[in-house]
Amino acid sequence: MIPPGLPPGSRVRVRADWPEAAGPVHVRTPHYLRGRTGELVRHLGDFPNPEDLAFARPAPAWRSITSASRSRRSGSRGRPETICWWRSSRPGWNRHEDAAMTIEITPDADLLAALRTLLDARGIASAAEIAERIALTDAATPARGAAMVARAWTDPDYRTLMLTDGAAAAEALGIPMRGAPPLGVLEDTAELHHLVVCTLCSCYPRAVLGYPPFWFKSAAYRARAVRDPRGLLAEWGTVLPEKMRLRVVDSTADYRWMVLPLRPAGTAEWDAERLAGIVRETDMIGVTLPAS
Repeated sequence: MIPPGLPPGSRVRVRADWPEAAGPVHVRTPHYLRGRTGELVRHLGDFPNPEDLAFARPAPAWRSITSASRSRRSGSRGRPETICWWRSSRPGWNRHEDAAMTIEITPDADLLAALRTLLDARGIASAAEIAERIALTDAATPARGAAMVARAWTDPDYRTLMLTDGAAAAEALGIPMRGAPPLGVLEDTAELHHLVVCTLCSCYPRAVLGYPPFWFKSAAYRARAVRDPRGLLAEWGTVLPEKMRLRVVDSTADYRWMVLPLRPAGTAEWDAERLAGIVRETDMIGVTLPAS
């Protein structure tokens, strides 16, 4: 627990301990914060020790979460950061000491610049390669995915390629996929509808759809897509027939997904360009259906 009588404004320091070196642990203190100094801001409460909870250990343990800010340096003050004091009954595990845990934050821009310099120095990624990747990501829009969908609706061979290897299908239309995770394509049918979600964070097929919409990253969407997908779709105005199966697919850091929706009725004579104009980003996530 936090040492009694330690008021806000107290100078504190993150212990430079590495308990993970002794075996499997669940430690949330970032490496770059260990040994740093800062200032106690406020006590946020006492909580069960996640190190014990993560491994289902019955040993009684408590953790207090506190916010601290970096020490003044060059007249600036960093953003607050959440840090922890803890006590555990397991010998040798997270021993409590009076030298409390705290933090000092390096400004985000400085951290980013240092990381880029290190990547370049070690030959992992040059500044030019990083700039190229940023430019490619910024250039991506849902229009790319819409063009793929329209092509699949009008070209059976391309549809087969798209369902077999989404990345190859994207590259066939000139969409750069180098460095991107594999792309899977989920085909809707008259009996089956797909809904894509990233339950962890915001994994998204950015190369073909651009940056994810803000709601895709929200905790509400991520939770309800799993807990109540039909109710979620209904709020978008997408009411599926009762007998239609609904499959929710989790997009991950290792594999990204997009939906190939059903082609709307009444579009048999339309060309690919006109079809692409009715395909929305939400259709390729599965929350809506394209309409003619």
